[in-house]
Parts: sequence; structure tokens; C-alpha cells
Amino acid sequence: DGAVSSDATSTATVDALSIGGAAAVSTGELTLSLSGAGAGTTNTIDNAITAQVSQGAVITTTNNATVAVTATDDSMIKADSGGFAMAASRGSSTGIAASVGASVAVNQIGKGRGHSVQALVDGATINSEGDVTIAASSDATIDGLSFAGAVAAAGSANGLSVALAGSGTAIKNKIKMTIGAAIQNGGDVQTDADVSVSATDDSKIKADAGAVCLSISASSGVAGAVSVGGAIADNDIRNSVTATVDNGIVDAKALTLNATSTTKIDTFGLTGTVSVAVGGGGALSGAAAGTEVTNTIENTIQAYIQNDSDIDTHQDISLLANDHSTIETFAIGGSIAISGGSGSGSAAIGTVILD
Repeated sequence: DGAVSSDATSTATVDALSIGGAAAVSTGELTLSLSGAGAGTTNTIDNAITAQVSQGAVITTTNNATVAVTATDDSMIKADSGGFAMAASRGSSTGIAASVGASVAVNQIGKGRGHSVQALVDGATINSEGDVTIAASSDATIDGLSFAGAVAAAGSANGLSVALAGSGTAIKNKIKMTIGAAIQNGGDVQTDADVSVSATDDSKIKADAGAVCLSISASSGVAGAVSVGGAIADNDIRNSVTATVDNGIVDAKALTLNATSTTKIDTFGLTGTVSVAVGGGGALSGAAAGTEVTNTIENTIQAYIQNDSDIDTHQDISLLANDHSTIETFAIGGSIAISGGSGSGSAAIGTVILD
């Protein structure tokens, strides 16, 4: 006489941290310092979460007791990756310093055919005096950070000094899921109350990508400094959200099919470069920064009745399909080049690409 429920829940969680660092320092007459650091992380969740009343099963409730078949997904990937390098060189005649920092993060929920969350009445029979709820929902989340930095400093008392710094970071996040609630393959639901079949997608991607670098060169002779940095963020959500009666039978007071998506992508991209060169005999400095952010949401949201389904209700039949997906992006790319000396030149360029 009590309520009946069939529940499937996933709280799969990945929490990853990857950091790389390096430093090099040299002094002498003719000096060279080289430093490089990188970090990377790859994370995947790919599960099937299914709550099902299957072939041949019969569920009967009385005294207004309810029946609920629910599948819930709270999968989460939290991943941070960072690489930082520093090089310093001071030579009485020549000083050269070069540093490179890099970071890559790849995060994915669902691969191949995709992660799935399903609530099904599949060829089974439910006889209830209370409400019947069949619901599949996902709150899958990816929260990723990828950061890279580089610093190079070079000095020479009498001759040539050169400082080179480069940093690059990339983050790629993807969510691919099937979220479905259905009465199918001859499933038969009979109740004196309401039947609700719902699929809800609230998946989210939050991505931050940053790259910064600084080069400084000073000499009483000739000085040169170059900084180059780049940051790339690529985020993709492609989900199927369906609430269906497919070759099923429903006899109820009212029937509601509701498929809803509120997916969201929130991205921040930053690249900053600075180069400074000061030389008594001449100085050249150059800085370049680029930031590219690509965000894609391509979801399919459907509520439908098909394949000779038999529906008998005393009140309304409602079919609702709603898409409230959003994308928010903030990206910066900036560079500064400074030179000073008897003959000096500098150039700087910064670009931002949004797609």
C-alpha cells in the first residue's frame, strides 16, 4: 500500500591538480640560461545511469500511493593545470636568458556515444492510485583552469644581452550526454492521478585560461627582449534531452511530457606579455599576445508521443520542450613593449578571437 520508487544516482567526481615549475640562473663572462616547464591533465567521466522498470514487471499501488522512477547525475570534473618557468643570466660580455612555460587541460564527460542518464518504463505495467513520475536529470559540471607563465631576464656589462620569454596554455572541455525519460516498448501506465515524464539538463562548463610572460634585457652595449604568449579555450556541449511516450500506453487524469535544457558555458581567457630592453648601444623589444575562445552548444530537446502509442486522459495532455542555454565569455589579449637607448625600437601586438 506504500509508495514505490526506483532510483539511480551518480556522483562521480574527478579532482585533479597538475603543476610544473623550473628556474635557471647563470653568471659569468659569457652566460646562457634556459628554463622550461609544462603541466598537463586529462580527465574523463563516461557512465550509464539508468533507473528502469523493465520487461514483464508489474507494479501496483493503492491508497493514493505514488510511483517514481528517477535517474540523477551529479558528475563533476574539477581540474587545474599550471606551468611556470624563469631564467636569469648576467654576463660581463654576453648574457642570454630564455624561458618557456606551457599548460594543457582536457576534460570530458561522455565519450563515443556519450554519457547517459535514463529513467524508463520499458515493457512493464504500472497500476497506481497516485501520481506516477518518470524523471531523468543531470547537473554534470566541468570546472577547469589552465595557466602558464614565463619570465626571462638578461644583463651584460659591456656586450650583448638577450631575453626571450614564451608562454602558452590550452584548455578543452566537452560534455556529451543523453538524458531521457520514457514509457516505451509496450510500457503501460494506469493511474487515477497524474503522469509526469520529464528530462532535465542543467550541465555546465566553467573554463579559465591564462598565459603571461615577461622579458627584461639590459646592457651598456646592445639589448634585445621578446615576449610571446597565447591562450586557447575550447568548450563544447552537445546533449540530447528527450521526454517521450514511444509505443506506450497511458491512462491517467493528465499527462505531461517536459524536456528542458538550461546548459551554460562560462569562459574567461587572458593573455598578457611585456618586454623591456635598455641598451647603451641600441635596444629592440617586441611583445605579442593572442587569446582565442570557442564556445559551442548544440543540444537537441524533444518531447513527443509516437509509434502507435495509446493515450487516454480526463484532463490535459501537455508536451513541453524548452531550451534556456546560455554562453558568457570574457577575453583579454594585451602586450607592452618598451625600449630605451641611443638607437631603440619596439613593437607590440595583441589579438582576441571569439567564436
